[in-house]
Amino acid sequence: MVRTYTSTVVLFNILIIFSAHAQAGLLKTSQQPKSHVSITHSPPSIITSLSSSSPAILSCSAAGSPLPSISWFKNNILISTSRRQTSGLGETSSTLTIPCQEEEVASYACVASAGEETAQATTEVVAEENEECQKLFEVKTWSTTVMVEQGTDVILPCLHQLGSFSLPSYWSLSGVSSSIPDSDKHQSSPAGDLLIRRVTWGEMGLYSCHGGD
Repeated sequence: MVRTYTSTVVLFNILIIFSAHAQAGLLKTSQQPKSHVSITHSPPSIITSLSSSSPAILSCSAAGSPLPSISWFKNNILISTSRRQTSGLGETSSTLTIPCQEEEVASYACVASAGEETAQATTEVVAEENEECQKLFEVKTWSTTVMVEQGTDVILPCLHQLGSFSLPSYWSLSGVSSSIPDSDKHQSSPAGDLLIRRVTWGEMGLYSCHGGD
């Protein structure tokens, strides 16, 4: 099965800051916005039905500036993190699929980071079956819309992690099936992120991250 995530890059000569209700405010380019981040979609606070036939899927989204990164923790131990950002405005989403767990009760936290600011949502997962877990958790992290200031670098996240392994992916632009090659302008990371250097009006558009499940 082919999976595709899309990111829209929007360029402005002035920075546009989104509020929690997606309303836009304007900021002069000579000013720098303070870091801010907020959870816009939280997973449930408790799940009581985890079993081998009913995996738990936790969904988490965060908006902020710079573009938020999302990390997942299990019982305060880091299990996945996306790349920290230094620019951009927008929202990052992530899902954590838990196929099983050996503990009867475990705590999972979605932690969003933007600059020095953090926000988190916690879920307590109760397993119906207390036995050895041999399946791997799965994490997918992406952003749908990213706003950047002209001339800055931006990183489009596309993380697909199975256990401790990052699965391969490639990027295309505006529906073109061929992949974007690495160049002085674009560079893909082994984790699946796409770096766009010195963004101009020519880089605006719809970027798609492709991979296989």
